[in-house]
Amino acid sequence: MDNTADARPLFITGDELTRAALRKLATAAGTEAHHAPTPDAARRHWNRATVVVIAADLAQACADARLPHRGEIILLTGPELPYDQAWPLALAMGATQVASLPEAGAWLARQLAPATTRPHRAPVATITGARGGVGASTLAAGLAIAAADSGRTTLLIDADPRGGGLDVLLGWENRDGLRWPDLTGMPGPYDPDRLRPSLPHDSHLGLLSFSRNRSVHLDPATVTAVLDAATRSHDLVVIDAPRYGEPWLPDLISGSTLLGLVVPAEVRAIAAARQAIAVHAPQTDRARLILATTTPARLSTTDIVNAVGVPVATEIRRDPRLAAAAETGALPTRARHGTLVTAAKALLTELPDPQPDEPATPQLAGAPS
Repeated sequence: MDNTADARPLFITGDELTRAALRKLATAAGTEAHHAPTPDAARRHWNRATVVVIAADLAQACADARLPHRGEIILLTGPELPYDQAWPLALAMGATQVASLPEAGAWLARQLAPATTRPHRAPVATITGARGGVGASTLAAGLAIAAADSGRTTLLIDADPRGGGLDVLLGWENRDGLRWPDLTGMPGPYDPDRLRPSLPHDSHLGLLSFSRNRSVHLDPATVTAVLDAATRSHDLVVIDAPRYGEPWLPDLISGSTLLGLVVPAEVRAIAAARQAIAVHAPQTDRARLILATTTPARLSTTDIVNAVGVPVATEIRRDPRLAAAAETGALPTRARHGTLVTAAKALLTELPDPQPDEPATPQLAGAPS
């Protein structure tokens, strides 16, 4: 799957004259840009855009929308937002520059030009289930293990507070390192170079999980800051996500390169998958199905694709040995054989290499050390 087209500038404006002026600058810079007429429409491309340009007409709306933290945001002035009034709003929304057109046209064109020397940002694969108990956590762990075995520095993130814990699946309950409760007590953004060694890890695989004895409520700012640092310090980020109920879930989905939905070949599960895809449609157009099949399958692949309207990336056959391995913390061994590794390798082909992005955010006090 090619996601290089997403690595473009993003223009947020409802004003056609401003949009036309920005398109001319993008053409002069040798690039194309995404356009969003509202802040909500911008979420789909927000995290992957090389630079975000917010026009004056939607500046306040973007500030009110509390879009996720990121670098490289440019706020344009206008009749409704003079230059001297723009900076307080820019600081409130995290914009790094304020510019006026046409005076700053040449400068802005340089900012829009494709970058070839920026630090990379890793792709993000988010895995969830159409319903509970379909093996989404096992697949997420298997994908992370396969990626690490291929030489990619990989972070597996347990983002499902109602799950059983990915540390249990891996047999890592007693590994030293930070967990979610530790990070929620530290103000972000987090230093990418310090995040990876501070977490439980083994060779190319790292894990961010919940704690056995400390409850925690994940807030959107913490989740966004962790994901920002993780994508700057790894080659791949794999997330085991909840199906619903978390306020940060839409932003997590919109920041993902791939949304993998594990679906059994059953009528009720297909209905649940259709509902899940409809819910996530505003955040992503990169959803793929992973069929959890039995022999014989109750529904054909064609029937499922036609019913859900999303392509199938791969299949994973139910294997009692995987369930047994998960219960005993032996999944890392079992995941390297059979149907799980086959499905994981198929998903890896759907993911691009790390893409250039803006320079890393400077560390703030309280980042993990």
